[in-house]
Amino acid sequence: MTSVCLAAGVSPLPQVDTMIDPGRSFWSNHVHYGVPHQVAKVRDGRGRLWQLAYLDLYQGPDEKRRSAPVLVMLHGRAMNSGYWGNLLQRPLDAGWRVISIDWSHTGKSLPLNLDLPVNRSLDDARHLVHELVVEQLGIARASYLGHSLGGQLAAGYAIRHPEHVERLVLYAPGGLESMPPVTRQGIRIDDPALAEGADDFLVEWEKSGILPSMGRTAEAVERGFYEPLRPGSRPYVRRGDPLGEFMVASRASILRGDPREKQRALLSYGWDSLSALMECRVEDADSFPGRLTRLKVPTLLALGVQDPLYPLPGSGNTSLVGDTVQTVWMLAGGPRSPLQIRLYPGAGHFLHTDLPELFGGEVMAFLAEGKWPEKLYEGDPAPWLPPPRAALRDLPEDVAAFKRSYEQAFLRHDLDAVRQVIHPDYRKNGESREQRLQTYQSFLAAVTRWELKVYSIERKGDAIEMEAETVTNFGVFPDRFTLRVSEGVWRSYGNQL
Repeated sequence: MTSVCLAAGVSPLPQVDTMIDPGRSFWSNHVHYGVPHQVAKVRDGRGRLWQLAYLDLYQGPDEKRRSAPVLVMLHGRAMNSGYWGNLLQRPLDAGWRVISIDWSHTGKSLPLNLDLPVNRSLDDARHLVHELVVEQLGIARASYLGHSLGGQLAAGYAIRHPEHVERLVLYAPGGLESMPPVTRQGIRIDDPALAEGADDFLVEWEKSGILPSMGRTAEAVERGFYEPLRPGSRPYVRRGDPLGEFMVASRASILRGDPREKQRALLSYGWDSLSALMECRVEDADSFPGRLTRLKVPTLLALGVQDPLYPLPGSGNTSLVGDTVQTVWMLAGGPRSPLQIRLYPGAGHFLHTDLPELFGGEVMAFLAEGKWPEKLYEGDPAPWLPPPRAALRDLPEDVAAFKRSYEQAFLRHDLDAVRQVIHPDYRKNGESREQRLQTYQSFLAAVTRWELKVYSIERKGDAIEMEAETVTNFGVFPDRFTLRVSEGVWRSYGNQL
């Protein structure tokens, strides 16, 4: 296996075909990265043979390829090697060899492994990365960049194999918060034992709404990307941004594609979410946030201050910087740690599309020269915190009536009363009323606090749209509500009109 030598210049943009043939492989035939990919056969730690699709790119003189510095890029949940854009092109222009792996059950790897289990642990995936990069490609030492769930993967890899890692960029990574037990419909879904054996249970979990959902309709997928998920956060991507639209299309269009690949995408989205939680259980002595103290290689942790992902609902945290970042900074050892934190105001989860020049330039300076960006986090969250946001105090009577019914139903542990404040046509990120009620049923008896804080109200015809937070004994859950009158009472239709 050899890397593909490219001519210097900007790589073509990735694309998803407009016309999708469900009789052909979606990922093999309808998604185009704009650069060639390769496939390797790699065994995991249990002896199972996988096929990993990956990019191995270099645009310098062929005789210098073997001595060129190497960057390995690991994508986020339900993403793929097509979405890196300028973040991949910059190191190529600087003479680096770049390897990007479709390491998850997504991208060009998805159709190659349809008969293998979805419930693979992150440590299983780390083993595959090591087998591909170190054992097959013969790269004894490289820098690694991991985004989102790929950041959690990369951090764990660097802790396990520090001798193979030169420098590490954790870009909006998963795994920064410990989580209390996560139970849905009476099932503990963050149990590491679920990564063992057959994964038939995932099909039933997906049907019943236990698994986190990427959205069952194109509209739901688009809403998840283009609309802010919580007050004060940025949408994941902007309409009109070519890379952002590729990300959206690569998820939304698979829903019209090959049925097996569609089911695999839905299951893998949910499973990847669980695999991250399994490493972050608060009762575990080796919970992932604590592992960051074992990082030995120079590490840049990069986060957008308006990232909608953090803090995770249910973590008990309410502030990205005040809770999540400050805890990581202290756990890692503060300024003496090899892990340093760079925060980007005005940016969200996809820094490489929000701030392509600034972020890309700082990443390359760190990777190539070991130069830390300016304005590193120094342990004081105050300069990074937004002004306190006060909830509305004098609510219109119709909103106040809904608020009372909503809060009292949960505080009385009355599922029928909860059902009455949710309309049958309710949809939240593609989830139906019954799926939502099943989730509520799993924890309703343990509710001791349930308070709705309303921050904005907008009337649209016969509907009311509210931006709000539900403050509970499990944590703070940002939300958007659409309310309408039904049978004489105001009911929630979820986060859609």
